[in-house]
Amino acid sequence: MNANIKKNAELNESTFCSLWTCHIEIDHCADVFINERFENDYFFNRLSNIHCNHLDIIIDKASKIFLERGMACYVYVDEDNDRLERLLSHIGFAFVDTLQVLRMPIQSVIFESHNIIVERISRDSLPIWIDIFCKSFGTIEWQDEVERVLERHFKELTLLLSSIQDNNSKKLPIGCAALLDRHNLLGVYCLGTIPAFRGKGSAKKLLEFSLQVALEEGVDSVTLQTFTNEGFIRFYRKFGFDLLCKKKIYALARYH
Repeated sequence: MNANIKKNAELNESTFCSLWTCHIEIDHCADVFINERFENDYFFNRLSNIHCNHLDIIIDKASKIFLERGMACYVYVDEDNDRLERLLSHIGFAFVDTLQVLRMPIQSVIFESHNIIVERISRDSLPIWIDIFCKSFGTIEWQDEVERVLERHFKELTLLLSSIQDNNSKKLPIGCAALLDRHNLLGVYCLGTIPAFRGKGSAKKLLEFSLQVALEEGVDSVTLQTFTNEGFIRFYRKFGFDLLCKKKIYALARYH
């Protein structure tokens, strides 16, 4: 059961990344995702889903794709792929971080926070979502590219916006998330809150709403990804997520 969920989670994640990047398949056994506008971001720029015997050739081909553009080559390594990990260390790659893929079975969760509301946005509200996303992740320079991506793929995603509502029913947007329903699960991405409003329940309300969407869509699970360096694992586990798998991330040492 977990093997199927893991495979579907990888497919969901790859589909999401392909919406935001250029997807290049190498020798029918590995995937490169790359977007020069998101330089140095190792979620969107990476070599992953490696199922090859000729690992050295794959690494060389992927490295050239990134290096020709002056970008770091990040490689995702499944937790049981010791051979790839040894090869990367041998040829000068350094460990950077770990991506932890978390999964939660579908259930109804009620988080009491009466002053925070979550809504699915329409295309008219896309500029607000983009502004909140870029402020939440400290990527104001991404705004034009995020707008291009979302204008193109708006219908494929469910975009959520969380807001604080005051006593006069005025709403102040403070958080965001993007949902992708593919491969019998709902992937939660771009979960963020503007720094000044963190710790007030926005992320919990966004996750609660995501679970309700999953119930409506009739999928089996909700998944999300978080980097170890971000320090959010405890938060997600407390909410009810369990670890599905881990992927170590390596980069050429001169870029780390």
